[in-house]
Amino acid sequence: GEVFESHQKLLEDKGKKLEDVPHLKFGRQEAVKVEVLSTASTLTKEELETKVVHVSSLFLKYPQISASNITLNVTNGASYFLNSEESDVYVEKALATLTITAAFQNDDGSFIYDQYSYVDQDASTLFKRHDFEQEVSGIYNDLTRQQKAPIFDENYEGPVIFMNESVPYLVDGFLHQFYPEPPENDWDDPYGYGHGLQYSMQSKLQKQLFSESLSIRITPALQQYEGHPLFSSYQIDRDGVIPQNEIMLVKNGKINDLMVTRNYVKDDLSPNGTGSGPGVVHIDIAEQEKNLQNLKKKLIRLAAKEGLEYGLMIKKITNQQSANVYKIYKDGREELYRSANIRDLDQRLLRKIESAISEKQVHNFAGASGTSSYITPAAVLIQDVEIEHDQISSFKAAVPIVESPLKAINDKE
Repeated sequence: GEVFESHQKLLEDKGKKLEDVPHLKFGRQEAVKVEVLSTASTLTKEELETKVVHVSSLFLKYPQISASNITLNVTNGASYFLNSEESDVYVEKALATLTITAAFQNDDGSFIYDQYSYVDQDASTLFKRHDFEQEVSGIYNDLTRQQKAPIFDENYEGPVIFMNESVPYLVDGFLHQFYPEPPENDWDDPYGYGHGLQYSMQSKLQKQLFSESLSIRITPALQQYEGHPLFSSYQIDRDGVIPQNEIMLVKNGKINDLMVTRNYVKDDLSPNGTGSGPGVVHIDIAEQEKNLQNLKKKLIRLAAKEGLEYGLMIKKITNQQSANVYKIYKDGREELYRSANIRDLDQRLLRKIESAISEKQVHNFAGASGTSSYITPAAVLIQDVEIEHDQISSFKAAVPIVESPLKAINDKE
């Protein structure tokens, strides 16, 4: 009511009719009646607090860890969509994300920091699925390896293997660009029609933007892949549109389609049920090696061709561009280095895809585009990636004068 009245007043003040002003239009759709019930179990606030405190207490065994933080986010609710077309949609949704942050402080005051995330349908299954005593032990061992690793203080430009949970970062930062362009306003835009959509792929449709080897498709309603749950899938979007089974955003390197909501602008854009985001994202690469060992050999060959003594491999990215890297030498040696920064981690890297391995992995991933589920190759080799020292990771603070009291407690035990 208030928004509609403010729109009318704005038109009146401008002395214009609605058809004279660029604006978003809510596309017509056939009425749907959909009910999606959640199978998630619920825990009380007290039960959640007890479980989080238990995970936090596991760090008492590791006084060498200077700081740790446990954050649990639980969504458990329902949304309703009713409109004048007689659509009637009721959707229950549950999601739980546990984030563990931990850090060592070195003698010089610098920190070794990392973050670990766990996503599940609900908090109950999350805590059942993971043995957090083992997870915390693994975090301690991981940070210990990082602490012993030398700092990456070089400027590297050459081939890089992205592995495991680093692979979704190759596309996550620009997925929002697959929404259409907002209307071109010749007046003020107080309602933010164009917010976040300044850089749309709409003008790039059918243009070769990436490697011919790359295809990106989304299957918003797919709930499982080879037995792995996909927590970001949805059966109907927030505009009351049932998503298409598959939408090919990129086909053989060309921009092929867009994610179109009911707020579309031109007649040739039809809503395809992506108003709630991409849901499930597939990264498909046609050029493949049989396994990781073969991909590493290709990495070494490419590095040698450029006169480099080694290639780099990244298994995990923290804070969008920070990473630890492994130097891969021609004799097969691997050396871990910390405090690296990936320059220009954007879509331009995808022009330089060399190959991937055939093995697929599922990642329920919280990134720049929100929570999405990814099905990706387990490793991707990209040429001409720039890696430099991460200045942010050089942050230092005063070293505590008094030894951690936890050490004394553990010594007694």
